[in-house]
Amino acid sequence: MQSELALRFRSILKGQAQPTIQWLENNEEHVLSASAIWNCSLSKRHEWRRQGLKPGDTVVLKGSHPKRLYELMAALIGGFAVAIVPDGGDPDFEQLERVSQARIFEQNDNDDLELVIDRPDGSQMIGAVVWLQTSGSTGKPKWIGYHEKGILHQLSSHAPFFSSAASSSRLCLLPNSHAFGLILDQILGLWLGQSLFFMPPSSMTIRSVRQYLEFGDRITIALVPRQLDILLRSIGSREYLNGVQLSVHTGGGIVRQSLIDQASELGIEIIEGYGLTELGPGVLMNGKPQGCQVKLEHTKNGVGEVYVLSPSLGIFDNGDRLDTDGYYRTGDWGRYEKNSRLTILGRQGDMLKTCQGTWMALPELEETLIKRFGFMECVIENHQADAIKVKALVGVHYQTKNKISSIETFLLRLLGRAAKLIFFPSDQSWEKASRGIKAKSCRELLVQQSAAE
Repeated sequence: MQSELALRFRSILKGQAQPTIQWLENNEEHVLSASAIWNCSLSKRHEWRRQGLKPGDTVVLKGSHPKRLYELMAALIGGFAVAIVPDGGDPDFEQLERVSQARIFEQNDNDDLELVIDRPDGSQMIGAVVWLQTSGSTGKPKWIGYHEKGILHQLSSHAPFFSSAASSSRLCLLPNSHAFGLILDQILGLWLGQSLFFMPPSSMTIRSVRQYLEFGDRITIALVPRQLDILLRSIGSREYLNGVQLSVHTGGGIVRQSLIDQASELGIEIIEGYGLTELGPGVLMNGKPQGCQVKLEHTKNGVGEVYVLSPSLGIFDNGDRLDTDGYYRTGDWGRYEKNSRLTILGRQGDMLKTCQGTWMALPELEETLIKRFGFMECVIENHQADAIKVKALVGVHYQTKNKISSIETFLLRLLGRAAKLIFFPSDQSWEKASRGIKAKSCRELLVQQSAAE
């Protein structure tokens, strides 16, 4: 066994009681001690070998599940690779064979392997240990492979941010079919020696959050912005936490300042991450590059496209996404602040030019409207050249008529465009919808809302 990552996890897990992984499935609780996780990895490696798997071969695994962790370790130990497909997704076997240059097997519901694509010359050892089928930052489905050194680099560069929480528990809501959930949540948690509690994202309700907060005095959670919104609405007050120290690592989108301020009022630590699936996935933590080099290109008025040079760059058909120096063009726009922190503003297609000739991202404008006009939530749609549509969630007693004129004037002066305003009063039905069994953020509810115009 030559894998450095596998050796590290053997030292963490073998013969130990902690850390553990726990989850509920079919109303039954499952708990694996550290030693059991390692033994399951060894058993799975032996099982795959018995079914004909050879070093370099790739096993396709359907859906997110806690056992993906020990299956990945089995691949590391045995010299295989795993390819994880999102829940409900259909694997593109031909594309996977083309990029991985490997024989492709699929693990069925009975955990038996079936050979899907054979190669006369066998599998080529190109270095990827895990493949994820994702749309990445381009919106087109593709496979992205991660090599062991890239994963190790991600873990070593991000671990210092959680050194004080190394003895805490980690509540896992992100799927391990996505890079953020797999590498910078679950694998990082075990790397730090944290016990993992898997919680289905759809079950994030007031009751379940309170239940999971009882797992320790210190809890770490990795969340995308919509989940953070739901979590903060569920908590509501400091008293709800009952003394629990909660750290939230965000990623997968821009976190509004209003959410960060709300978390601060509740005593919740926010560690703001930024990255892309193609880059392993982490790039920035609290606005600072982590083990990579970042530059801005095509800069106008201090705003430019973010380029990243990272040893964690994944294996995929990158086309023309790399410049001559090997920097990856992210398609995101950013701006350096006076404290040298890099603020990510949004995607290129989400930028608006103001009447002053500067660029403003849609999330930045939405945040401005929330603060300036007292909205609870705001979504901007249909931002054509001559007009924009603004959907706003407001309090039940919000004086809508008195604000329309001032909002329209503000947007006309700022952007030189007319605005169509649609207001939705917050009431018990909104609260119920955002906190229900299939919890949604108020932003999602606004996007889905199709009120008569």
